[in-house]
Amino acid sequence: MGKRPRTVYTITAKGRRALEAWLGTPGEGPVLEFEQLLKVFFADQGTKADALEAVSSIKGWARQRNAENIEVARGYVAGTGPFPERVAVLVVVGRFLTDFADMVNEWADWANDTIEAWPDDPSAAEPDWAFMKRVARRDPEG
Repeated sequence: MGKRPRTVYTITAKGRRALEAWLGTPGEGPVLEFEQLLKVFFADQGTKADALEAVSSIKGWARQRNAENIEVARGYVAGTGPFPERVAVLVVVGRFLTDFADMVNEWADWANDTIEAWPDDPSAAEPDWAFMKRVARRDPEG
């Protein structure tokens, strides 16, 4: 089998100036668009099984992201990753993406255990007041 054709992009001088100007601007924080999390948010309107399925799907998403992150990291460690001249920068972004997927995965484990303890009717579930109080005591500065 032959290799797939690749498209190589280059940046123009005008494009490089625009990129440099953009890099110096502040920018916004992340935007979270997560349909399965929205389903958990409305779990009291559905069934416990629906909520558990949404959490399972979220866990699957996190595991898939981490599988991809592992594959990329292994490529760089083996010396076969693309853009080796950029690896220092890619590690910084890769760390964020890996930590995010890890956090989602850990949250999914916690959410699954929490929802498993609910009654069959999610609208009758008792809140975890200990968690809510811990959050309320946090310092917003970090």
